Amino acid sequence: MVVDLDVIEKRCERLETLVFGGSPAPSRQDTQPPTLGPSSASPVSGEPETGSALGRLSTLMAVSGSSVGSRDRIQPLLRRLPELETYLAPSFLDEEAHLSAAVKADLVLAHQGQLRTAAHTWERLRSARASLDASGPMAERLDPLQTRLRRVTLQHLAQDEGATEVERRTWDAIADYNRLMGTLSENFCLYDRTVSQRLE
Repeated sequence: MVVDLDVIEKRCERLETLVFGGSPAPSRQDTQPPTLGPSSASPVSGEPETGSALGRLSTLMAVSGSSVGSRDRIQPLLRRLPELETYLAPSFLDEEAHLSAAVKADLVLAHQGQLRTAAHTWERLRSARASLDASGPMAERLDPLQTRLRRVTLQHLAQDEGATEVERRTWDAIADYNRLMGTLSENFCLYDRTVSQRLE
């Protein structure tokens, strides 16, 4: 354990060197935290504090522990912390709290709006359950509709295929028309040049 403390002290010294730079470390008056007593000696050992950060942290921890231990009013509070955590736990109200009827009624009235909304939603769900049932009257109405939907779907597919064929033929006719117009334009140009040459 001594070796581990030496390693930690060396790391703290390297950290102080990186923080304060190459210049000497600040004086104790600038870096030392305020003490509780008139002297600067350690309250535990009575020796002066070391200049390292680890020594100052150890001193602060010792001072805090001794301050808490010397206060008579703090000890009862520390002993009652587990009891306070028990009362603050969310499960305490459901498991261990014995509420009176009036308090329970107040809790119900506080959530009256939410309870009414939940009850209304539940009633709507119960009324819609018969319609959603597979063996209910809605299922009998859906059978002929499914047959009609299947027939309409087949007609739509057939019409879609026919429209695709008509579109292909239309593009072919437009291409033939463009080729014909191109041929006529070339013939008219050739005829115009021939007539012009003969007139000259």
